[in-house]
Amino acid sequence: MSGIRWQKRLHRPLSACIFICFFGTAVASDWTQFGGPTRNFSVPKASLNPSSASNAWRTNIAGGDASVVIRGEKMVVSAIDFAPDGTDAHRITCLDRFSGKLLWEQVYAENSFVSQDISDRYPVRPVSTPTIVGERVIACGFGGSVRCLDLKTGSQYWAIDLVKEFNAKPIQYGFACSPWCDRNQVIIACGGDQALLLSLNPEDGKLNWKCGSGAASYTSPIQMSVAEPNSTDTSTQLVYAAGDEAIGVDSNSGKILWQYRYPQLGLTNTVTPIAVATGKLLIGGQGVQGSRLLSIEKTLPATQWPNSGTIAKSLRSTAIGFNCRTTRSASSALSVRL
Repeated sequence: MSGIRWQKRLHRPLSACIFICFFGTAVASDWTQFGGPTRNFSVPKASLNPSSASNAWRTNIAGGDASVVIRGEKMVVSAIDFAPDGTDAHRITCLDRFSGKLLWEQVYAENSFVSQDISDRYPVRPVSTPTIVGERVIACGFGGSVRCLDLKTGSQYWAIDLVKEFNAKPIQYGFACSPWCDRNQVIIACGGDQALLLSLNPEDGKLNWKCGSGAASYTSPIQMSVAEPNSTDTSTQLVYAAGDEAIGVDSNSGKILWQYRYPQLGLTNTVTPIAVATGKLLIGGQGVQGSRLLSIEKTLPATQWPNSGTIAKSLRSTAIGFNCRTTRSASSALSVRL
């Protein structure tokens, strides 16, 4: 569906401003993905002194819902744009972190679909925050395009279309999953009957594995630690809060380790989970009916996980109205087949 319809209805400029201020005592660190290097939304050992602020710069960019990401001297952000023929486009911009100087920018045509909500208030725009892995930038567009660019030059290495190649179901307000990456793979939410999550090779975009099916959400995958049974050791797994359930996944194989179905299905879930401690996962959203703290327990050795190796239990829930006026408290313990 062409984006011209939105351009014609837009009566006011949509823009944003990046304002950067450096603090003399701040600990410099990279912020390579949504939520930070470990996706826990925190900066370790940072000491800020506002009175020492210096070298501030400001630049205007077009609108969008993506956040900036940083590696070394480079800062990358996604924003709205238009192609020469007036159709919707996705602009990916790289700036010098310390001066704001434009280093490169690329503009790509962006798809949208009749099933998506597009209006003056909700235009075709990047909702997903890019991710930097090594010297590559991975970015996902409103209509499900995923691109890999060179961090130094902006040259494109590869691109895939989630809808065309994996029959992904377009999300109402745009594909919003911010890719989770390490050196070996890119994990991104797909949604639909073929895959809930995909693992792609960052070198060429080829599929490593896919898992699950069902509705995607506006959240992004995170990594959490789970205690080994009868041991002080821990293991890691990916967690994704999908449209109707939260799942734990072995990032090496794509095997689903556990599933937690939400109390209410078919609703909007936008909150990326947070691992608050080993085996403790905080989730929230309309389908969750507020917020819930899940306990993820590994009960069998890894070699026996194909049977029932992990249990997800809802330890406690204080359900605070999410986009509604009701407030209530609840507690429950639920074991699920894994």
